[in-house]
Amino acid sequence: FNYRLRPVVGEDWARFLNDDLAESVRRHPKRLVGLGTLPMQAPQLAVKEVHRAVNELGLRGFQIGSTIDAFCPQQGVNRLQLSDPQFLPVFEACRDAGVGLLVHPWDMAWCAKDYWLPWLVGMPAEVALAVGSIMFGG
Repeated sequence: FNYRLRPVVGEDWARFLNDDLAESVRRHPKRLVGLGTLPMQAPQLAVKEVHRAVNELGLRGFQIGSTIDAFCPQQGVNRLQLSDPQFLPVFEACRDAGVGLLVHPWDMAWCAKDYWLPWLVGMPAEVALAVGSIMFGG
């Protein structure tokens, strides 16, 4: 997701990916539906990209990580949960645009690597933790 990038670089990265995705959807509209990406390390830029990607590119939703390892000039990276109030405007922008938001599991470093556990246990747990954080966070 590249949330560790500086916000302006993250915005450019999201625009690049979303533009390319929209072009692929235009070439194969009967086979593809576009779910773009957002620069969640800078929620105000993510809201801006929601509007652009939906209104100009025709994307139908976005995929975000289950946690946001956001760039922070003072500390390098802050690990944020999706319940953090700064993300509410992003969720509201998606709601208002009538598009979906898919939470993709991210960073299962806490899960043992044996027996495919990161994929069999870690990924479902990451999504459950992210959705639980949003639900219980208000």
